[in-house]
Amino acid sequence: MRQPRNPGPTKIDVSRGLGAYRSGTALCSEQIAELRELVGSRDVPAVVGLRARTVLWSVEGRRRKDIAELAGVAPLTVARCKARYVERGVAGLEDKRRGEPRTQVPPRARARVIALTRNGPARGFRASHTGRRERWLTT
Repeated sequence: MRQPRNPGPTKIDVSRGLGAYRSGTALCSEQIAELRELVGSRDVPAVVGLRARTVLWSVEGRRRKDIAELAGVAPLTVARCKARYVERGVAGLEDKRRGEPRTQVPPRARARVIALTRNGPARGFRASHTGRRERWLTT
């Protein structure tokens, strides 16, 4: 027999008097205005605007499945987006920084590699990637 799905808690306790409900998210008018500004802004990445839009649709009381279809994302993405906004506000809508930054080759080493490649192969060195004519001349 199939077990009934546990819906979890009805209300999530968060700071700033904000609560997430199964039917939607209760926000104050300032927060709604801030989200609407993000949706229409050209100064934020499109993905941040989309996440803000999903939160606004949730506030309107739309179902997660419908929001996911409108936004072109998975229902789980909608739930995560909402939860991140409830937890961290607008900062939760931005991309997470993952991993360490890419390590750069020191300028001195880079210059040496470039110089060595411009000089060509060393005398007597026969690399297999040189052209046929070059191989024929060196034999």
